[in-house]
Amino acid sequence: MRRRNDRDDDGFTLVELIVYSVLLILIMGIAATLFIQMLTVQRDVTAMADANNTAQVTFAELERDLRNAGWANVSHSGDLLVMRTRVATAGADNLDRCVGYYVDEAAGALRRTTSQAGTSAALAASSPGALSTATATWPVSRDGMSAVGSGRVFGPADQTYAKGGLISLSLEAATIEGRDPVVLDKSIALRQSDITMGCS
Repeated sequence: MRRRNDRDDDGFTLVELIVYSVLLILIMGIAATLFIQMLTVQRDVTAMADANNTAQVTFAELERDLRNAGWANVSHSGDLLVMRTRVATAGADNLDRCVGYYVDEAAGALRRTTSQAGTSAALAASSPGALSTATATWPVSRDGMSAVGSGRVFGPADQTYAKGGLISLSLEAATIEGRDPVVLDKSIALRQSDITMGCS
């Protein structure tokens, strides 16, 4: 009887197949973990960028309104800012309007409202309770807003400001998952000299 020689193309043994299968499963597990981590990081970066962009747009709108104002009033311990500001229109003339900002600390929201261009509107309230009621219908400009630390949002004091007056802004916007908030902390001067009518 003649013995058959082992050849290279005889195939894999059962032990080799088991070892290769285990190695393949490990490699696929590592690749899947890396892929999931990459997707998670990408999601977090996108959410963080969106939160930053939204906060920056909100801050830019507030700064623009304040820079184009000629009259402003800060009240309610710095939580309410009402101003008379210049608005660019499609026509040749620029009109002015009343704009109100209120930081609702309890809800963590920045509320903003405007009057019709060229008119005066009642945007203030006399007491904190009346303020909550008066601003409840104002649209929320941004959620997750609060004063920086325990300071005032608008200031430096509750008073009326005219052209050249400096109003400090000290706001922070929450981002995601406990990451550092986006902070707006600066003083802005009112620039318009021909706006004299206030907002009652």
